[in-house]
Amino acid sequence: MKHRKIIGLISSFGLILVLAVIPVISACAPEEVVAPPPAEEITPPPEEVAPPPEEEAPPPEEEAPGLTGELIYLQSSLGREVWGLDVGGSEDRVFLAITNEPLIQDPMDFEEPTYQPVLAERWEMSEDGYTWDFYLRKGIQFNEGWGEVTAEDWLFSFQLIGKPGSTSGHTAAFRIGDGGEMTSYEVVDRYHFRMNLAEVTTRMEWMLTSSGNCVVVSKKYYDTVGYDYAIEHPIGSGPWRLIEHKPAEYVKYEAVENHWRQTPAFKYLTIRAVPEESSRIAMLKTGAADIVQISPENKAELEAAGIGIHFKSRPGASIADPTFGGMVLPTREGYDPTVPWVMHQDEPWNANKLPVSQLSEWNQRALKVRQAMFLAIDADAIIEKIFYGEAVREPIYSWQPFGGIYVRPEWEPIPYDPERAKELLVEAGYPDGFEFTMNLFPFAMQPRLIEVGEAVNMYWEAIGLTVNRNMTEYAVQRPIWYGRNSAWQTQMKPYGPHPEPVIQKKYMYHTESSGSDGHESYDLDELLDVITTTLDFEERVEAHLKMGDYFIDNWIHPGIAITNAVFALSAKVKDFPTTVLPFNFRPNENFEYATKAE
Repeated sequence: MKHRKIIGLISSFGLILVLAVIPVISACAPEEVVAPPPAEEITPPPEEVAPPPEEEAPPPEEEAPGLTGELIYLQSSLGREVWGLDVGGSEDRVFLAITNEPLIQDPMDFEEPTYQPVLAERWEMSEDGYTWDFYLRKGIQFNEGWGEVTAEDWLFSFQLIGKPGSTSGHTAAFRIGDGGEMTSYEVVDRYHFRMNLAEVTTRMEWMLTSSGNCVVVSKKYYDTVGYDYAIEHPIGSGPWRLIEHKPAEYVKYEAVENHWRQTPAFKYLTIRAVPEESSRIAMLKTGAADIVQISPENKAELEAAGIGIHFKSRPGASIADPTFGGMVLPTREGYDPTVPWVMHQDEPWNANKLPVSQLSEWNQRALKVRQAMFLAIDADAIIEKIFYGEAVREPIYSWQPFGGIYVRPEWEPIPYDPERAKELLVEAGYPDGFEFTMNLFPFAMQPRLIEVGEAVNMYWEAIGLTVNRNMTEYAVQRPIWYGRNSAWQTQMKPYGPHPEPVIQKKYMYHTESSGSDGHESYDLDELLDVITTTLDFEERVEAHLKMGDYFIDNWIHPGIAITNAVFALSAKVKDFPTTVLPFNFRPNENFEYATKAE
């Protein structure tokens, strides 16, 4: 069949595509950051920076028995290699979460999100939802003698995230005034602080996790060594401390012995940038690496090597779904009403389950175009041939798998029907198709993103559409899409499911959000606002289902697959528990839980 031939081309074509791009992943604003100097011992510069007071420095620690060895993890790049709450992108803040810790952590299951305590031993919300109080664990120390973690440090951290010019995706959530979601912060005492919200939000707990890119930094450290030095040499309260960094090559950490939460099994952790998967696998085979995320088809080769390599599969780690650009408010500068899939929101459309016959003529045609483009994609073949079965279908982009509490039983996967797709294009007035652009970029969280994008492109070409490939970087496309200037563009998105779908949807689809995945409407705003201000969990689930109906009825960003992350482990690693932090999966946060083989 024709679609099988399409998929068959991917293996040979994929390597060319991957080599055609620069595998530098970043989710930050595009301004250039000056790289730190070559490899050096991470210590404050002696002339410019005062060391911490002698009386606060901890006594020298003796090496714990058995705390030896080095754990080496390989990934495609190191991001932009600046590690602050307000700089870089989400991938850079993943590195910050190695050395620094959050207040709370993600839930452990989908059914009823219950967040876990980390630096906060408990917290409470007022009955009206406008005030949150957090009570810190006592005695938790910043590494290298920078004192105890206190409420003042958290206030300073929130101010960094919310300050003007911050590239954090949650700047508005922590900003006071000027459209921010906070009215004030209060330091009640050394271990108790209060957050007063301008509006009720059910996303608050998630935004205080490391998945929400929120960890604590030391105010004293920043004040002493200076901002520029601090973001290149982060110090936190986590189980690892950064000791060496060679730009574009590696970052090396040392375990913090007798850590309050989890002492690592390995003395050292090194994260190396190795752009090509074939090179990463070769290093694993020779013993030069211990943990490597691999493509599923490489499992058989490594199993056959007979050198003790074993595997860990993390379900639901990422997605690989196409999104349509340009579906923005008519008042936006980047709005182009001639894009074939764009609905005209100033005309009747099916935001409120209108019968198709009652839509405007244009919106009937735009709906048929969106239907055609998704009916043209054989998602099951992509799961089988590209992900080798290490994926499941999902009803909506970055939602949750079928069968979850946020999925109606009557929702079904979109079938593969290229003939009907061609008919719909003719009915929509495009018998000869039309031309547009697909942005393709690498992303560490989803190594097969470009390959899946190319498969989608070929399916679209098979129904008569003309696709121009734009090989680019996420850092380049992010400000274009977030600026609502994505007309005539599509792109593949790699993010994974969240504890509640609204966490991602509010950030990427609300008209007042700094993020954008190419679609927005006031009707969707109403649904999002209801969910984020509904404190009753069961009512919130029902509101999610109504929002899901909106996406499905309008054929806005249906999902293809939620994929597993497959890790190959060397013989010296007994286990790498990838489910410690199950949502918005980022393996860098789990290294302290890796165990040694006997």
